[in-house]
Amino acid sequence: MLDPFVGGGTSLVEARALGRNAIGVDISSLAIFISRVKTTPLRDADISAIETWLVDLPEHLNLRNTPVPADDWRILGYQKNIDDKYTWPIRKTLELGLHAISELPRLRQQRFARCALLKTAQWALDCRQHIPIASHFREELLVNFEEMLTGAVAFTQAVQTAERNSGLRGKLSTRCIHRSAVGLECEPAVCSPSKPQLVFTSPPYPGVHVLYHRWQVRGRRETPAPFWLASSMDGHGSAYYTFGDRQRQNLTTYWAGMVSAFESIAKIVYSLDHCRASRCLR
Repeated sequence: MLDPFVGGGTSLVEARALGRNAIGVDISSLAIFISRVKTTPLRDADISAIETWLVDLPEHLNLRNTPVPADDWRILGYQKNIDDKYTWPIRKTLELGLHAISELPRLRQQRFARCALLKTAQWALDCRQHIPIASHFREELLVNFEEMLTGAVAFTQAVQTAERNSGLRGKLSTRCIHRSAVGLECEPAVCSPSKPQLVFTSPPYPGVHVLYHRWQVRGRRETPAPFWLASSMDGHGSAYYTFGDRQRQNLTTYWAGMVSAFESIAKIVYSLDHCRASRCLR
């Protein structure tokens, strides 16, 4: 299965749980981060390590503690509009949380914890006029961790069951690729060893105002903080993620981008000799 506009990775989760190989592609590094976390099965040892770490997390998030400032990210503007008198407690709590994450022994555990911080920070900041206090943020974070761990256990069990039923244990894979769908027929990870049998996707909607790369804090104050929390770089405006500004007359850039993207997808799906699609790699 191929999803060339993978977004939050739901299609990849379902494909893996059904015992299918899957490839997700997205132009957003944030989308790829989230998709990788959601499609990474956690072992019992991972769950145990995270649960043990969570016992001390509330104390780590005490605002009286001295955080390790994210100076590099702040200088680059990734903390824009989350450091005023209303939002600084959330910003400081996030810094404390990111520092605490380093105590988790495995990268997949750290990414999972980052994703929980990301989810809770979006709840606290995005499209909110009134920002919750730090204690409410901590409570919501623990609730999100509990829900996400429950979901992770269920996902891992579904993956194991699908692998047993298919007889392909250890042979199934889910790949997340950070790139545009345009020119995808020349991507080695997509062109081999066999072409996708199913394309399942939901591309950006034409003319709809959706910020895929920013949160809007207390009105329309935009912040790129989600990329900071995901440890992913971003240097693009909204038109980059939506194939063009929604106010552009006749949405010409959008339709040109969509045509180019689906031409590439068609070359992958409908090529009778799949090797022809990878000649450009030679």
